[in-house]
Amino acid sequence: MKTCRVLLLAAFACSLLGSGKSIHAADFGATWNGTTGNWSDATKWSTNPVFPNNGVNTFDALQSAGTLTVNQDITIQKFTMNGGTNTGAGFALTTNELLTLAGGNVNGTGIINALGGASIGAIEMSGRTINLGDGVGPVVNTTWNSGNPLVHSGMVINNKSDSNFIIGFDGGNFWNINRGGSMVFNNEGTFTKNGGTGTANFGGNNNFATFAFNNSGVVQVNSGTLAIQATSGTHTGTFEVASGAVLNYTGTATLGTGATFNGAGTAIFAGTMNATGAATVNSSLNLTGTLTGSGPVTTNGTLTFTGGLDNAANLTALGDVAFNGAGRTIANGSVLNLGDGAGPDAGSTTNWSSGNILLRTGSTLNNRNDSVINTTANNSLFSNFNGTAVTFNNEGTFNQNGTGTTTLGGSANAFVFNNTGAVNVNSGTLDVQSTSGTHTGTFEVASGAVLNYTGTATLGSGTSFNGAGTTIFAGTMNASAAVTVNSTLNLTGVVNGSGPVTTNGTLTFTGGLDNAANLTALGDVVFNGAGRSIANGSVLNLGDGAGPDAGSTTTWSSGNILLRSGSTLNNRSDSVINATANNSLFSNFNGTSVTFNNEGTFNQNGTGTTTFGGNTNAFVFNNTGTVNVNSGTLALGDSQTFVTQHVGSTLTGGTWNVSNGASITRTFGSNITTIGSAASVTLDGAGSSFDKVTTALNTNQGNFPLKNDRDLTTIGAYLNSGTTRVEDNGTAFTIGTGGSAAYTQSMGETVLVGGALIDASVFNLNGGELKGNGTIASSVVTGGTQTIAPGLSPGMLTIEGDLTLSAGSTLAMEIGGLGQGTDYDFLDVNGVLTLAGILDLDMLNGFENLVQSSDVFTLATANSPILGSFSNVASGSRIWTDTHISFDVWYGAGSIFDPNSLVITGAPEPTRGVLLLLGLGSLVMRRRRSRTVSPALSDRKTV
Repeated sequence: MKTCRVLLLAAFACSLLGSGKSIHAADFGATWNGTTGNWSDATKWSTNPVFPNNGVNTFDALQSAGTLTVNQDITIQKFTMNGGTNTGAGFALTTNELLTLAGGNVNGTGIINALGGASIGAIEMSGRTINLGDGVGPVVNTTWNSGNPLVHSGMVINNKSDSNFIIGFDGGNFWNINRGGSMVFNNEGTFTKNGGTGTANFGGNNNFATFAFNNSGVVQVNSGTLAIQATSGTHTGTFEVASGAVLNYTGTATLGTGATFNGAGTAIFAGTMNATGAATVNSSLNLTGTLTGSGPVTTNGTLTFTGGLDNAANLTALGDVAFNGAGRTIANGSVLNLGDGAGPDAGSTTNWSSGNILLRTGSTLNNRNDSVINTTANNSLFSNFNGTAVTFNNEGTFNQNGTGTTTLGGSANAFVFNNTGAVNVNSGTLDVQSTSGTHTGTFEVASGAVLNYTGTATLGSGTSFNGAGTTIFAGTMNASAAVTVNSTLNLTGVVNGSGPVTTNGTLTFTGGLDNAANLTALGDVVFNGAGRSIANGSVLNLGDGAGPDAGSTTTWSSGNILLRSGSTLNNRSDSVINATANNSLFSNFNGTSVTFNNEGTFNQNGTGTTTFGGNTNAFVFNNTGTVNVNSGTLALGDSQTFVTQHVGSTLTGGTWNVSNGASITRTFGSNITTIGSAASVTLDGAGSSFDKVTTALNTNQGNFPLKNDRDLTTIGAYLNSGTTRVEDNGTAFTIGTGGSAAYTQSMGETVLVGGALIDASVFNLNGGELKGNGTIASSVVTGGTQTIAPGLSPGMLTIEGDLTLSAGSTLAMEIGGLGQGTDYDFLDVNGVLTLAGILDLDMLNGFENLVQSSDVFTLATANSPILGSFSNVASGSRIWTDTHISFDVWYGAGSIFDPNSLVITGAPEPTRGVLLLLGLGSLVMRRRRSRTVSPALSDRKTV
């Protein structure tokens, strides 16, 4: 019966072929009988005596069990495998229509050509090559909608350019695991993940298995997650990741030229990507694995960087970047570019929120000029670890926003930090620990924030440090061009180079200047602690000398300041140094001559000793400003300490003020006999001392005040052509022992204040002015052109001997009320008063409008009748004041008052009519008076 059916089938087939009609797959179905055998064994097929082979007929074949060996090239319409084993020995099985691999095991060798597409389920495959499509067209579909295919041991699947491989469900695993060997999937066409929001795993591997995934076509992730777990693969095609979808590449792959990741979804590189050509990522990218190779790779979407770059990787991120988590590494010559520097890019902001970033072994991080880094990663480390020099180039903006500390550097290996952009320390602390770097950009340090630069850097042109916060230079800064520091600066390290560097904020100086450094401090300066050194030709300018600067005050509270090897400290005219550094040393140590130029004010405020010099090398102290020794001792060094203004026995310049209990000591050089015309020495208080001056002084050409009970006795005669001031009723200036020598003034002025005393054998007033409130305990003899002006608006001058005026004398008296010696000047001569020269009367405080005709003013008294006469007013004559009124003058034997007194009497103010009649006469008198007044009147007494 069976034989008859086969014969009938064969006869029917022959008749169809003979008639020329086409044979369709639906016409002939062949089922393997489930035993073991060869494909060509017709006895194993349901179509016996023929088997499914296009060379004989066209068939659909079905295998559900048994072992079927393809022992020759076979071409059929469809092949469906639900179970059993399909093996081969190098032959090709070709299906023109659908290949269904729903179950069983495909192994052996040879090729399966699924020219009409395929349907894949829970199948195990090894050794064979499956071609999905033929690359010619039309497009065919391969679907994987269920089951977990297991592929291994040399299996190759080629998804040709005319094939669309579709994953239509979630939760499946298409992988090589626990079987060993290799699996290769080549996508030349379209590879699509559809289905739900879950995950489809494609790949999978362990120590015994490899899975290669190559894409030269298009991979589409339309929904859910496609997890590719490949041990290798090369990509030159595209990956399209739709919004909300995820491509999770957890294996290893090579990105060749043209590799592109597009779409609004997220691509995850969790394995190792080796970029051998230019690749572009337009989707969001989570780099949790490692990118290697010099590609380069460009990301335009958001980049979340929790992985690493290695082996000369080159990654440019044009979109937002997020650094979070731990373990980020940029190593072995890799480069990460944030932005491209071509212009503002939308979203080119990098947020570093947590974890460390490890720059290692010659790698580079470039923050381009169109990029911003915001870091809140407190206690994180941006460091070079175990490798050669690495570089962080900031051309854009770097914002430190955390409340803790962010460290750039922090390893024993070389870390180069270059800033040509802007570094903003908005809060917390930015700790830069670089071994080198060049800066031409800005550093902004906000109030309460700290920039702590503990490394080494070169400060180039345009570098500035701004803001109300604190900048710390704890390493070595080499200034190669002009640099400005507007923030508070703590210099605990060293500044090198001739920059110059200008600080406008507070400078705390506990470090040093070296190698011709040039630092100008315009704000407050604090010297405290030890180890400060200004060395090797360096210059420190306190102030700029251009005018008063707010806060240009230097406080030297502790420690030594070492000037060394040709260096200079300039205290400019607009700067003040306050020194409380007791027992400290302002010295030259181990080097050539150094200089301290004081053009401003130096205040010694400590209770101990401050020493200028103090070493065997040359120390030059040049004081053209003011030295105030308010307490303690200022010691002007030894034989190698040179005071520029101490020339021979003359103090040529500078202002030197010594307060009570304080002293200036000078162990080297001649005693100072002369205070030069540009010099000033003030001794204020009984315990004040300037040993070189007080020992031998005999000439003053400059300014020499004695104050507050500071008695002084010269060793001989005293010559004054400058200003000598003796102040307070307890102060006595004695000329020679017991007043045995002469006081001679050729020009300048002698001023007595508050009842002070000058005791001399004679006071020779040959020029200048004698004025004030006090006593000359000798006779006064005038000569030349000079002025005697009792009081200081107004007051009383006492001469305990004779007073002899000369033709060139001016007696200048001020009248501002009725009180003798308090409201108007009074001259008390306890000897003979001989008049000559002129009398000059000046009115004060508008008193000219209050004088009555009955007012009497006794301007001077003597112990005998006054001799001589004024050249501009005789006794009984009238004298005009510097206002509209005049007085009658009386003195000597013809006086209607005491002949021992110089008296003027008040005159009534003329009426209007009298003024009109006498106007011309008054003018004539004033003109006559101006002609007869001594030239000394042009030098009026000042208040």
